[in-house]
Amino acid sequence: MTHHVLKTAILDIYFQFNSLRLKNYGINQMFSCSMPKMVLYYKNTAPDRIGAVEDQTKGCGGLKKVIIVCGHYGCGKTNLSLNLAIDAAKAGEQVTLIDMDLVNPYFRSSEYGELLKENGVELIQPVYANSTLDIPAISPAVSAVLSAEGDGTVILDVGGDDVGATALGQFAAEIAQHPYEMYYVVNHYRPLSAGSTETVELLAEIQAASRLKATGVVNNSHLKQETTSEDVRRAFPYGEEIAQRLGLPLCFTTVPEELAGEMAESLPHLRPVKVYVRSPWE
Repeated sequence: MTHHVLKTAILDIYFQFNSLRLKNYGINQMFSCSMPKMVLYYKNTAPDRIGAVEDQTKGCGGLKKVIIVCGHYGCGKTNLSLNLAIDAAKAGEQVTLIDMDLVNPYFRSSEYGELLKENGVELIQPVYANSTLDIPAISPAVSAVLSAEGDGTVILDVGGDDVGATALGQFAAEIAQHPYEMYYVVNHYRPLSAGSTETVELLAEIQAASRLKATGVVNNSHLKQETTSEDVRRAFPYGEEIAQRLGLPLCFTTVPEELAGEMAESLPHLRPVKVYVRSPWE
């Protein structure tokens, strides 16, 4: 077993443990601090808003008012969210990044507050993020930002799978009032999403939990710092197949920034990304 495969296996065990932990925590209770008393949101709530936003802006245009980043555990959602937020801020956008990951207390946007601040991005994080309290509490600022009118870009870094997307569901009506992009991020090199069938099925679960529809697929297949140009090329058909089976556009394929030059002409719609998210042992 190679070194990166072993590390990936360890992370998978951790992510699945946290998923089960929340599932056993009162049927996916999501705690909201936006009301004086605690409100419980259940995963099994009927997804009555599915399809309600089907006529919203589709496709993969420029940055919208709201950008949602969702997908499987460990597919690279947080690193992509950081890149989207920082790049938009550098382009002159007023950007707010919301850490919606209530499943995993590590590898989340909240750990990069200083980086975001340095680049002019406002961060909204779970109430007890970066503390010793493991309570899934959503900041009341989330609803305020999503309800606000005016310019600016809001990026939501959503927790993994349908468990993580459940927290997003309570804001579906507010999000649906704006043009939005919902990127379904896929990674061919993740053990539990390596095949197209399970990856396609997972999106249906995420959409049911979030009560929102994906607008495009992002092929974020990588092996972190060990990613080579051949890894990116080999995973490209996987991204195309996922998009085709879902009937969604393949918005872009990410490539590590240092490989972007040599791959510029080899694949369409490449987006260079920096690797901001590091494992504790790196």
